[in-house]
Parts: sequence; structure tokens; C-alpha cells
Amino acid sequence: MAVTVTETRDPVDGRRIAKFTSSISAGGGQDSVEWSFPEGVTQAWVLLVGGGGCGGYGDGGGGAGGYVEVFNLSVTTGPHTIKIGAGGIYDGAHKNGANTEAFGLVAYGGGAGGGNDGGSGGGGGSVAGSGVSGQGYRGGVYGSYPDRSSGGGGGAGGPGENADVHGGTGGGYGGPGKYSTITGVSTAYAGGGGGKYYNTGVDTGYGGVGGGGQGGWWLNSSYYSDPTPGTNGRGGGGGCRNKNGGSWTYAGGSGVVIVSYYVPPVYRHFGSIYNIISRHYDVPFTSNYSIISPHVEFISKYDIAQPHVDFTSKYNIYIGIGFNTQIDASPPKTVEFRTRVESLYKLSSKFEVI
Repeated sequence: MAVTVTETRDPVDGRRIAKFTSSISAGGGQDSVEWSFPEGVTQAWVLLVGGGGCGGYGDGGGGAGGYVEVFNLSVTTGPHTIKIGAGGIYDGAHKNGANTEAFGLVAYGGGAGGGNDGGSGGGGGSVAGSGVSGQGYRGGVYGSYPDRSSGGGGGAGGPGENADVHGGTGGGYGGPGKYSTITGVSTAYAGGGGGKYYNTGVDTGYGGVGGGGQGGWWLNSSYYSDPTPGTNGRGGGGGCRNKNGGSWTYAGGSGVVIVSYYVPPVYRHFGSIYNIISRHYDVPFTSNYSIISPHVEFISKYDIAQPHVDFTSKYNIYIGIGFNTQIDASPPKTVEFRTRVESLYKLSSKFEVI
């Protein structure tokens, strides 16, 4: 297992985005990594989602991981320990998802199906699990056919549905997750797992938007559907298994941490910098006559290129060209004149490094 850190830059506004996900197996607790902000960063937009709860063994969809989003969190350079919570799994007992932790914040793991409390509550029988205030909602309960239908797990954006909402033996939908634009794209996280249902004549116990798994259904030993797991990196709750057959309950999805921040410009003072670049052009001038006065008329046609400097960063450049003509006019002798082209540039005393 390992935490994967994916760092990108928003091409529109220049925000930097760091996304932390984990390959940790369901039921594996937490996976962690050390990470630091660049120098000068003091505020960040952060999102944490806990691991989703497992779907119940016929007792309701898994609750989504808790959802925590802070838009202007005060931060230090670090290093910071980032902990990603794994999804829960059924191993003879219903297991909640694990907590996700970073920057002093905690997003609680989702409650397992079977009425367990968590970041969002798991679906249950006569009593559903509760969610943590501000992080998720309760699960749904079974309907009029307890052995054939169950409620959906709670999501970060709403409660799981009770069973029978979509028919007498229908499973409840998982609660919806919440949308965030922290990555620059609106994405849903922390959807609840769907409840089980008994036959194909009623609606499926769909998972909530944001990674919730779909509940299983059963008609006979040859005609059934397994539940699906919660989505990793979204903290979705697992779908509920039908007791009559099919695979074991499916796991909740692992959590995630996403950080968005601006790196302030860094200024360095170099003082004023001057550089003289000289080029000498010698042109012979010969006369057979005496020059009475030190005066020479001439027309010179030189193509003098404008000095040009390319910088990839933002510099202020000041460029000038100077001419210095020297003439030796003592007659009667060969007269030479020399033209010097001086290219002068000056870097401003402050410039921005990006």
C-alpha cells in the first residue's frame, strides 16, 4: 500500500493542486505520507473525505465517509502528515470505514450497513445509523418486507432512502454525496451505498452520486445481481448484499485529501546591473590631398541590429545604443575613422520570479 500524491497546476488561475489517494485495501485502516507546502504559503483550500462503510449483509447500504471542506484554512509550511482512510469491509462483522486526517482536521469513516454510526450513517433495519454533524447524514431503514429490502446508506449531501420508496420490495437509494470544484472540475464525493431489493419488478437500490455502490438483488438462484463496492478516492459506501445469495457484501471506497493553494511571488533584490557590450568596426580612409581642416564628410550605411535579450521570466529591460566616432585628420596621411557601437542594457533592481 502507498499514498499517491498527484500535483497539478490550474492553467486558468495558476492555483496548485495536490491530490492524495491510497491503494490501501479495504479494512486496512489508514495509509500515510509526509508532505510540505512551498515556502510562503499561509492559506489553503482543503477537502477531506473519510473511507466509506461496507455494505450490510442484507441489512442496508454502507454510509459514505465524512466530508470536510475548508476554503481558507491557515497552514504552515510543514511537514504535515496526511492520513488516508481505507473503506470498511465485512469479515464476519460489519466494519466502518477508517478516518482520513490532515492539517488538524478529521473526516470520519462511514458507518457500515446494519445501522452503524459514522461520518455518514449506514442503512439499517428498524434503526439506521447516524452521521456526524456537518459531515454526513443518516441511513435509511427497511420497509414492510424486512427480509427482502433494506435502506440506503447516508451520504454527505443527504440521508439514505428508506426501503419501499420505489415499491414494496425495493431497496432504498444511497444518500447523495456533495460536489466540490477544488480540482477545477465539479466532482461529487461521499455518496451512500444502495440497499438490497428482492426482485426485478421494482427499482434498484442505486448508490448515491459521489461513489456509492449499488445494492444487490435476488430473484432466484440463477437470476441475481451482486452489489458493487464504493468508489476508491471518493469515500463511497458499499452496496448491500441480498441474504439469499450472490457474493458477500462489498467494501466501502477509500478516502481522499485534496489541497488547493496559491504560491505567492518571490522577490529577490539584485541592485542595478549594467553591462556594456562593445563592437569595433575599423574602416580605412585614404586621401592624396591635404586636409585643411579636421573635417571629414562621409555616409556610412551599417545595418545595426537592435540588441535583444530573451528571458523566460518577467524582467524589465532597458536597452540603448551609443556611437563613438574617432577621426585622425592630420594631413597629409592616411586618415582612419573608427566607429564603436555600444549596446547597453540595464536590469531593473526588482523583478518577479515565477
